[in-house]
Amino acid sequence: MIFVVKIDGIALAHLGDLGHMLDEQILRSMGKVDVLLIPVGGTFTIDAAKASIVVDQVKPKIVIPMHFGTPSLQFRLQKVDAFLQGKERVKRLDTSSVDLSPKDLPDQVEIWVLKFPP
Repeated sequence: MIFVVKIDGIALAHLGDLGHMLDEQILRSMGKVDVLLIPVGGTFTIDAAKASIVVDQVKPKIVIPMHFGTPSLQFRLQKVDAFLQGKERVKRLDTSSVDLSPKDLPDQVEIWVLKFPP
């Protein structure tokens, strides 16, 4: 299930446990997306390579990777670094939440890695 929420001038898409590529019909129904929360860990969702393709399809301003391997997980997922490899404009934030307004949106795609619990 994909959720697209438009609030205060920002369109945010949460791709949930996406396990397949997006087709043209889904992309059209999503509309313009400013912030994309995308799974990148594989196993139960798309992996880093497929996530990169989806990001290129959606063309958001901010990408927030999710559902990736961390030291506290008891099962195996790819780490976020697999998704970040070779990417430019990556920001590792020291927070697990962000406040955004339309003026905060970058001109080019940025990847924001939020801090995850230990």
